[in-house]
Amino acid sequence: MFTHKFVIAMKNFIVLISSLFIALSVFSQASPASFDYKVMKLEERLYEVSIITHINRPWHIYSQFTPSDGPSLPTSIKFGKNPLIEMAGKTEEKGNLITKHDAVLDVNFQYFSDKVEFVQKVKLKADVKTNLTGTIQYMVCTDSQCSKPTTVSFNLDLN
Repeated sequence: MFTHKFVIAMKNFIVLISSLFIALSVFSQASPASFDYKVMKLEERLYEVSIITHINRPWHIYSQFTPSDGPSLPTSIKFGKNPLIEMAGKTEEKGNLITKHDAVLDVNFQYFSDKVEFVQKVKLKADVKTNLTGTIQYMVCTDSQCSKPTTVSFNLDLN
């Protein structure tokens, strides 16, 4: 009834359509990383700002300290310019840091799975209410794929 070529063509068509639906469902899902923010007043004019990153399994996010010649983009947190604020130290990372070696590039890279907290202390130069703005640029990967680099903006009240 059906020719051999027709059956093969139909099988290829079904595989193509199935692959398309799978790809669309993967790309239409929300990002594998989400962010929560916490501002805690430590003392007069000194605040601790936490950027809590939740990463869905099997994804992971790269450390700020992953070499730029590594296999993926390191996480980068940039704070907006505000003449009323000064950074107190560098942004720290709290979480289960995993270090692996990429044999092809001959470089160690670092990442976090599940959760990482980026913590920055900031000082106000005067007793005023102001905002801390900035961006987080990151890339999430699994063992077999990576998302494109993504940038998220934030705006936090300091008062």
